[in-house]
Amino acid sequence: MKALGKGRDNVFRLARVGSWLFVYASVALFSCTKNEPVDEAKAAGKSTADFSQITADVFKPMDGGINLSPEEIMGRNTWNLWSAGNQHFWNHAAQDSYGLMDLLKMLDNRKFPRGERFKTLGLVNEPGFRAPSKSDEFGLWLDESVEPEPPGIDEAVYGRPSGVLGFRLFPNPEFNEEARKKWDGKRFYEDAAYYNDNKLIRPYRVGVACGACHIAPNPSNPPADPENPRWENLASAIGNQYINEGKVFACNVEKGGFFYEMLSAQPRGTSDTSRIATDHINNPNAINPIFLLAERERIAKLATPEKMEGGTLALPGESEEMPVPHVLKDGADSIGVRGATIRVYVNIGMFSEYWLTRHNRLIGLKSQQPFEIPYARKHSVFWRATEERLDNIAAFFRRLKPFHLADASGRPAYVTTDSTVMTRGKEVFAESCAACHSSKQPPPNIDPRSGEGKAWFRAEVVKLDFLENNFLSDDKRYPLTKIETNSARAFATNAKAHHIWDNFSSQTYKELSPVDELEFFNPFDETQQQHAVKIYRRCFRGGPHGRV
Repeated sequence: MKALGKGRDNVFRLARVGSWLFVYASVALFSCTKNEPVDEAKAAGKSTADFSQITADVFKPMDGGINLSPEEIMGRNTWNLWSAGNQHFWNHAAQDSYGLMDLLKMLDNRKFPRGERFKTLGLVNEPGFRAPSKSDEFGLWLDESVEPEPPGIDEAVYGRPSGVLGFRLFPNPEFNEEARKKWDGKRFYEDAAYYNDNKLIRPYRVGVACGACHIAPNPSNPPADPENPRWENLASAIGNQYINEGKVFACNVEKGGFFYEMLSAQPRGTSDTSRIATDHINNPNAINPIFLLAERERIAKLATPEKMEGGTLALPGESEEMPVPHVLKDGADSIGVRGATIRVYVNIGMFSEYWLTRHNRLIGLKSQQPFEIPYARKHSVFWRATEERLDNIAAFFRRLKPFHLADASGRPAYVTTDSTVMTRGKEVFAESCAACHSSKQPPPNIDPRSGEGKAWFRAEVVKLDFLENNFLSDDKRYPLTKIETNSARAFATNAKAHHIWDNFSSQTYKELSPVDELEFFNPFDETQQQHAVKIYRRCFRGGPHGRV
């Protein structure tokens, strides 16, 4: 026991300078897993009936004030509010990372003041709140409400608002009388020895909804002050192009370590969705908007169906062959909209009691095992409750349309009024881009890259309705060697057979063959300037499609 304690002290010192990978190595080496983990809700004897959906149109002014059906309303409410029980994951992540990955600290105004939150973190402040005038009962400086949240939200299911959209506060069931006696809100902010304690029990747990990374200013009606938006200034699924993911999810990582440098190099508005269940590729990508889902589904029906096998077929709605719109830049989410959507909830912490037994978060060190859909359906109430919401989320997505530059405030500054220039731009797009970057394509008997195909596009792009229901992608896979973009996504392995997302990729995707060799510069050997690597994944050419 003394040796173990000494080892943890060393890990703690490393953590304080930002090398939190060593922290997770310690957690992986000294932890054990249950044989048949169940989620917190199932362990408490709850059912999906305990997690009702919200029928009130809570976010009516958002998304341009569009009128939604009851199903679409419930879908938007789920997208913006539902954490699927992941507050359990994020609470223990704060402890296991020795305080480096602390969402409660991130929400505290002493760490990041509300008046600078958008500038520093890129997060969207919730309307109806202000910076705190005093600390709360636990000595935390959380945003204060100046007007009640819209009615109809059950805080037992969805938590209470934190003042930051997408982040919800839940009482911590572990915060008992003993924990309360040890709690000190002042030391939580000031004393590293206190807040880095992996046994520290916080008064709140923070749940994360999809809206945390997807809600952003509406470009057709942006806020006058981005730190103080109104509901009508916001869009639910445009994708947050401003988020500083490293500071948001690892706010206590200090300068001087490898992980700090990696996070600092990550561009704003990007997310590395293969960081927790790691494929050992530093791979942040833009958080793309979700628009025109119905059109994507229509186009998918024109393509060759993809084959499904194994645990994938346990998800309701799956069949052995089915058309699917491709999601993610390499098309790995290839089992349909329902499967792609629910995988996101797993990837942000739903049913982490099981998920974390299938891989070593952040550091790898051992082979991944698939997150099995049949197991989740049997042992997780939160999975089942999320399943019940999937069709409503999809219904909401089908209503969302893109924002056009022509509709932006200050249009004359961005869109030329010279008809000659505009026409020439359309012609260049028709001849050089549209073959891949248009969902409106020539008839099947015409090659879009041929002279006849380019002539077809030249005639189409000048029509007033060319951009209507056009998601600017042909939704097809292309070899990386053809399009020559960043190779990281094409090398992704998480959706390969027997890896973590095995059940969430089609058999068609898994059977893709190598396409060519790719040469890389070797920075460690000046005599070997290039290094050839066989590509084992095709890269997916995507337009502005949904990032889940």
